[in-house]
Amino acid sequence: MILKLPSNKFPGLVENEYTSLQLARLAGVNVSDARLVDMKTIQGVPEKFRELGGYALSLSRFDRAAGNVRIHTEDFAQIAGAIADDKYFRWNQETLLRSIKRFSNDPIGDVLEGLRRLVVDVMLGNSDGHLKNWSFIYPDGRHARLTPAYDIVSTLTYLHDTMALRFNGTKDPKIVDTARLRRIAPFIEVDLRVLEREMRQTATRALDTWPKELKGLPASDATQDAILSRFGSLALVREVRPSMVRGHDASTAPAEKSSTAKVGETDLPE
Repeated sequence: MILKLPSNKFPGLVENEYTSLQLARLAGVNVSDARLVDMKTIQGVPEKFRELGGYALSLSRFDRAAGNVRIHTEDFAQIAGAIADDKYFRWNQETLLRSIKRFSNDPIGDVLEGLRRLVVDVMLGNSDGHLKNWSFIYPDGRHARLTPAYDIVSTLTYLHDTMALRFNGTKDPKIVDTARLRRIAPFIEVDLRVLEREMRQTATRALDTWPKELKGLPASDATQDAILSRFGSLALVREVRPSMVRGHDASTAPAEKSSTAKVGETDLPE
């Protein structure tokens, strides 16, 4: 078990991460098992942490088997040779997906899982999906699979609204849509139609479930409002659910323009 305590720098981070993981699950992502633990029930925690929040986040260890036997894992920063802040720059999203396709024991399944995570990051506003937050696990010691997703957080109330890794030349989540798959599909050697369908279906699942389910999740009102209010600014939402965008006319709306502006990088506690 991994236990994450409340953060002084990022208020409500525990509740935010729990909420984000549950929303990712609803969108079809394979996520780490997580639960909230009352801080009053945890022994040996310094008082300063108890003052920061009422809950800690307990995460099951996917890298441990019965008897606490270690299962080998390798994060993508290690694979890419990325040190420190290189985890934001060494690879872009399409290189990551191509590496998944090349090395996974379930190449198509794990590429689609990776694409689902990208969509969730865009819709949640997660700007911390760097290379260390993607990992392979080797259950039999030889064959790689993507681990369950972890460290998924809506960073909208903490950090700049940007993407950790470039996707087809941009870090602006607002202009990400299925059109950006056209150039990368040949690069990762997966049928464009399969990628487009997965991207749309993931976004649709999120739009169908998140507004209702968020009400019962513990993220702050500010975080919940930030997630829901961003939908109208996302090109992907305009593509799959134009009726959700106030004043949007699918037949006359101008195409989104790409942004080349550089954005600041981030790093939440791991």
